[in-house]
Amino acid sequence: MGSSDLDESTVLKISKGMELRKESYGSFVFDRVHRKVVTLNEIAVKVLELCDGSHTVGEIITMVKSENPGAESEFIENFMLDFLKKSVEEGLIEVIS
Repeated sequence: MGSSDLDESTVLKISKGMELRKESYGSFVFDRVHRKVVTLNEIAVKVLELCDGSHTVGEIITMVKSENPGAESEFIENFMLDFLKKSVEEGLIEVIS
C-alpha cells in the first residue's frame, strides 16, 4: 500500500531507524538510516507519537482535531492527510495495515 492509498482505516507506525526526540530547544526526528534530522512542530510530534501501530489515520485525525477546537475541521483533515502521505513517502512512517 502506497502513501496515495491512505484512508481512515490505515494504521501507521514510525519506521525502523527513526528516533523521535523532544528536547528543551525543540523536537525532531533523527533518521539513522539516511543520517538526517527533521525538525518538528508540536502538532507533528503529537501525530508521530500516535503513529504507534495501534491508531488508524481516522483516529489520529480525530484526536488532533479535538486538541485544536478553534481550527477549521476540514483544514486540519486535509493538512493531516497531506502530512501523513508525505511522511510515508519520505520513509518517516510506514503503513502496517
